[in-house]
Amino acid sequence: RHDFCKPLFRCGPMGACASDNSSAKGGGTASNMQVCKDIMDIQVQMALSDMAKEKVDELGAKLCGYFAPTVEWKVNPNNSGPCVTGDIEAGTRLIAQQWSNIMNVQTKNHSFTSKQSSVIQVVQLVDTVLVDCRGAVVPDSSLKEFKVTQTLTFNMSGKIEGWTQEYDSGAIQKLRRKATNVQL
Repeated sequence: RHDFCKPLFRCGPMGACASDNSSAKGGGTASNMQVCKDIMDIQVQMALSDMAKEKVDELGAKLCGYFAPTVEWKVNPNNSGPCVTGDIEAGTRLIAQQWSNIMNVQTKNHSFTSKQSSVIQVVQLVDTVLVDCRGAVVPDSSLKEFKVTQTLTFNMSGKIEGWTQEYDSGAIQKLRRKATNVQL
């Protein structure tokens, strides 16, 4: 399983995503939906699988092609969560920081809903556990079917220009409090 304290992959020289302004098979409601499903399938594979670095890099490079060069990344914006504007690596770092010491055991893409022609909301149900600094599971620290909502916004070329992740941050804080005598 991936160590979420480190960026998932490098997208090219100097961390720049190998993305351009050409179409990423998207650009309309139906095609954006398929692109969104493809992206979320890759995201689940990368989050759950023990993969060789080469495979992570391969999937990461494929994922990069779906993103505009600059993306607005937000985590729990309704609760004054963190945000950053940057490439996919900047977004990966931002999101990974929120999930440090939390290991996905299972993630299901539960639903995909088109909110507008360029906005798709994905509800994921995540089974997760808290792990210590050695990767050992902290006793009694699991969440089952924890709801995580990912909202992807596509530009006119079918590239992602916005990614918002929302979840119950109180449940995560409560989970972390269970690690009272554990080094995270």
